[in-house]
Amino acid sequence: GWAASEKVQANFSVIACSGAEAAPSSNTIKAYASASNSFDLSVNSTISGKTSMAEISDCSSLPYENMTYSLKNDVNDPATCMYARANNVTLDCHGLMINYSQSATGYGVNNSGYNYSTMRSCNIVQGNPGSPSANSYGIYMTNASSGIIFNNTLRYYGTSTGPVTGAISLAYGSYNNSVYGNAINSSGYASDGVDMYYNANNNLVYSNIIRTNGSGGAGIYIYANSYGNNLSHNNITTTSDNGYGIVLLTTAYKNIVYGNNINTNATLSYGVVFQ
Repeated sequence: GWAASEKVQANFSVIACSGAEAAPSSNTIKAYASASNSFDLSVNSTISGKTSMAEISDCSSLPYENMTYSLKNDVNDPATCMYARANNVTLDCHGLMINYSQSATGYGVNNSGYNYSTMRSCNIVQGNPGSPSANSYGIYMTNASSGIIFNNTLRYYGTSTGPVTGAISLAYGSYNNSVYGNAINSSGYASDGVDMYYNANNNLVYSNIIRTNGSGGAGIYIYANSYGNNLSHNNITTTSDNGYGIVLLTTAYKNIVYGNNINTNATLSYGVVFQ
């Protein structure tokens, strides 16, 4: 068998603190053996004002504040892949793939209740396009604020009968988030690019490329008492009948929409809809 120290060295590179100085003795690095002889790395840094970094190679929880998790390789999961479990967590995928919801409802990244998160440079693909699971957002944020979602590529497949879901969701009291520089492809009935609902307020959604291909789908969809959102300079294309560029329902108010380029290429498709 392998000694723990040998296995750790083989699977993980340097764990470092950005900012130059070495980690103090109060920091711990732990390796846990599993039945398959793989290891899970946990890092707990107590350096004030610093951000630690750790590499991950599997779908997992992201449990420590002020931590940047760097993805080492493509990962996949039958349901939800990544869980943000602390404030000020960064997931940097370096262009690698998160393939999620391969056989059950789940999310590529689930952030429920944590603030100041960053999701960047991830290629997030919903699994099993032939029979996709409903309600399986690529990035799902609920009661999560002041986060950043940028430079990601998302591929979302809807279901044949709904419900309304999409690639990115900001919901249930998620506010002051920024979504920008993402390339989003959403296909299937009522499948959207970005959804904001149930008091998703004061979010910025800008400079994204969004393409939808499914009846009833929208590039950006805002509803259920969501206000003060700013939608600007997005490039949105819809290619199916009854597709929409941007939808604002009657309970979405005081939102700002400007400078967007919207192309509709089918019957009964509209650039901006107020309902």
